[in-house]
Amino acid sequence: MPITSNQNQTNKNNNQAEKELANEPKIPQEGLLSAKKNISENDPEASIKKWRRIILNAIKPQEEPLKPQEDNKNKKNPPLKTSQKTSSQTTKDTSPSPQEPNFLASKRFYLRVIFYLVFVFVIFVSLFGYTVYRYGWYTPLAKNQPTNFYKKILFTFSYPAAAIQTSCGWRIVSYAEFYEDSEAVMHFHKEKQSQNKEYIIPSNEQILTDVTDKELKNKLMECLAQERGIEITDQDINFEMEKTIAQAGDQQTLEQVVKDLYDWDLKTFKNKVLHPYLLENTLTVVINTDQEINIESYKKAQEILEMVKENPNNFNKIAREYSEDQDTKNRNGDLNWIEKGQIDIDLEEAAFNLEIGQTSEIIQSLAGYHIIKVTDKKTTDGVDQVRLSHILIKTRDFTNWLDEEFRNSQVYKLY
Repeated sequence: MPITSNQNQTNKNNNQAEKELANEPKIPQEGLLSAKKNISENDPEASIKKWRRIILNAIKPQEEPLKPQEDNKNKKNPPLKTSQKTSSQTTKDTSPSPQEPNFLASKRFYLRVIFYLVFVFVIFVSLFGYTVYRYGWYTPLAKNQPTNFYKKILFTFSYPAAAIQTSCGWRIVSYAEFYEDSEAVMHFHKEKQSQNKEYIIPSNEQILTDVTDKELKNKLMECLAQERGIEITDQDINFEMEKTIAQAGDQQTLEQVVKDLYDWDLKTFKNKVLHPYLLENTLTVVINTDQEINIESYKKAQEILEMVKENPNNFNKIAREYSEDQDTKNRNGDLNWIEKGQIDIDLEEAAFNLEIGQTSEIIQSLAGYHIIKVTDKKTTDGVDQVRLSHILIKTRDFTNWLDEEFRNSQVYKLY
């Protein structure tokens, strides 16, 4: 059967529709079946158009149209080329993870707990401090003594009992130190009274004053030692302890004496007695030989030396008038016969090198500034001796100097 032109045109249209259909997205099977049923075999061209219309209608509902806002946004901000990077791509994602809110909440919780604990602690320490100051629990002289529990708290926290302003800053005497020292002093007086019924125990006020002043002066000495680079080592303390044990006879005897007098052990005795003792002795040497502190005494000694040099025969008269040695000034400064090893090494060296009738330059010792005169020499049983007279100008006495420094310092007593 020959093929007509209409049939050729129909075949072309069918081929074109098939190609277009192949390029279109797939549609559900139900849409195809419904489309096939509606195809008219009598009018192939109309059927194809109708088929295409049905297929398009079947496809169109599955497409998700752009939202108006997104469409406008896309129009305003067209997509970048693949070679360009947006800021969102280059910026690190800093959005919080889902677990962060819980972490922050727990952190805030713990901070609140810590804050409340600190607050309660401060309130407790403040209230306890008030009772300490109010009822005088810092000394064994208080009428209402605290329990052992309160004593432990008292000794744990450094509540100030007194303070002194030094060149090194404020130095504080804690209530723990104050209580222990007051207790030891009271124990000492009671022990003395038990040995001698006529012994009179000082008043409570006097004991408190003595203990406080002693502690504050120790703090002042510590500052003076620090400024002058003085340090009392454990070796120094142990050496002094050996000397003290030798004086007592043996260690057991010393332990018993310290226990009876102060109710201390030897370790406490070292800290409370030997350390301050060595510190005071060392500072005494330093202060007595400090020319800046003793400048007035040195100038006075220079003036007296000039008087001696102008008229050596008036040495006795000058000694009686200007010497500060109360034991010898009325004897024209006479020290009697001296052997080696009996006086300060510098005085000894000058005395044995001078000739009879000669006077020395100014010689410094721990006592002060000396001007000596050799009045005679002899040798007895092979021992060389010299007879000396001297004029003494004393340097600052350390105890008096420390008392003056203490009086000039700003002191607070909180009892």
